[in-house]
Amino acid sequence: MVLNRLFFSKYQATREIKFYLATFLNLGILSASILLLSCSGKKPVTAKEELVARVGDRTITRNEFIERAEYTIRPVYCSGDNYIHKKIILNSLIAEKLLAIEAGRKNELTANEHFQRYIEGRQEQAMRQWLYNEVASKKAIVDTTQIKKLYHIAGRKYDISFVAMDDSRLADRVKSEISEKRTSLEEILASHGLAQKMTRREVTFDGNEDIAVERALFDNPVQKGAVIGPLATEQDGTMLMQVNGWTNLPAITNAAIQQRWKDAADFLKEQKSRTLYDQYVAKLMHGKTINFIPQTFRRMVEIAGPLYLKSEAEKKEAFNRMYWGKGRGEVSFDSLGQSIARIRDYPLFSIDGKVWTISDFESEMEKHPLVFRQQKIRRGDFAEQLKLAIVDMVRDKYITADAYKRGYDKEPAVVRYRQMWEDNLLASFQRRKFLESVNCRETDHMKVISDYLNPYVKRLQQKYVDRIKINTRQFEDIKITSIEMIALRKGDPFPIVVPSFPQITTLNRLDYGQAMN
Repeated sequence: MVLNRLFFSKYQATREIKFYLATFLNLGILSASILLLSCSGKKPVTAKEELVARVGDRTITRNEFIERAEYTIRPVYCSGDNYIHKKIILNSLIAEKLLAIEAGRKNELTANEHFQRYIEGRQEQAMRQWLYNEVASKKAIVDTTQIKKLYHIAGRKYDISFVAMDDSRLADRVKSEISEKRTSLEEILASHGLAQKMTRREVTFDGNEDIAVERALFDNPVQKGAVIGPLATEQDGTMLMQVNGWTNLPAITNAAIQQRWKDAADFLKEQKSRTLYDQYVAKLMHGKTINFIPQTFRRMVEIAGPLYLKSEAEKKEAFNRMYWGKGRGEVSFDSLGQSIARIRDYPLFSIDGKVWTISDFESEMEKHPLVFRQQKIRRGDFAEQLKLAIVDMVRDKYITADAYKRGYDKEPAVVRYRQMWEDNLLASFQRRKFLESVNCRETDHMKVISDYLNPYVKRLQQKYVDRIKINTRQFEDIKITSIEMIALRKGDPFPIVVPSFPQITTLNRLDYGQAMN
């Protein structure tokens, strides 16, 4: 007997393309900084990139330099956009590679199976992104007629009223009553005692909106007074909205016209890419069914619920732990002790003739933390959302297997991405190991760098002087910003785009190494 049979049908290939800018407070380190939530689809790094530096068999590309400088919070001693700070950034990234080389390929960190699975998971995420590019983005051709059609409504600023509902069945009933009685959303909500939940706001075609809302308003022209939904949104859950009207914001300058045309083309290309990827996944998963074992799954819901159903304060603290080096922050069952240990050998589900135990599931979670389709989960909906998150994890495992068959683990961009994360962790390991070896007991972070790490980095620069090459032309050409940002790719198992900035050195001279031809 099985609790549920979930079929792998249409897969929402990527989360929406949008950027949120919001003030992020109370991190304990920053008073105020900008949080950048990036959902840039499955955009991979290009296969061929210009190098800024080569350190032994490691490389630092132009893109990596920019991302490590701009997609994370830099320490105050190199947070500016001036030339001195730019040199400190390069020295820090080179120092990270040097410490990683010193740590070696074989040590207690690289021998750790949890570390191995984490790095493997990072690599496999990059492989899936590369596969998306190959099977979808490259093949997505947008017709000029379609771009023109969207261009003409992309200037609209919609005035909408909406209500977010926890109960999707109630949302369906409200929509049905509106159609039957031909009345407004506000009147029907009032009859259900929900009028106070209605909110009014404006929506523009600027990439800052939930993709479901953006599609509903801009895929095709809508009529004033139209009630749209229910829509499954990430931020607000199930949403119903009513179009009160709109104003048109014309693009006047050549730059504005070109930008709007590009935005429309990019939006449609991504839509087409999603469709192609949906088709690829549907073919890959055709005929595959996941069968959950009722007793084990119910126990899992009881155990896992407290880990995931956290308050906003707890979620912020989890983000702090994930980003500021207090642990990776992904949910782990280790903290559950005997509760999970007692059922580790229990079968959780089966697919393709293979039975997954709780232990198998835990191991896979280290490579692919669960991603829930809804950000806000009601306690009563948790079991269903957990099932869907597990289904998505298993689906990604099949996609990853196909990516391996295609040899995407050997793609230079994928190899560089894995190396970036591996070197960051190896450098942190070596940093701690070095400070322990010199019996450093200093607690002031800047004194640790100036008194211990700077001299150590200088010695490494000289030790590896023949293996360090710097492309000064590329380096001089790079422009950086002083805006503080953290980049996240929502919807990915590992959402942090780049490792935290390596706080290893404040050296600001490029008086070592060789010029790169």
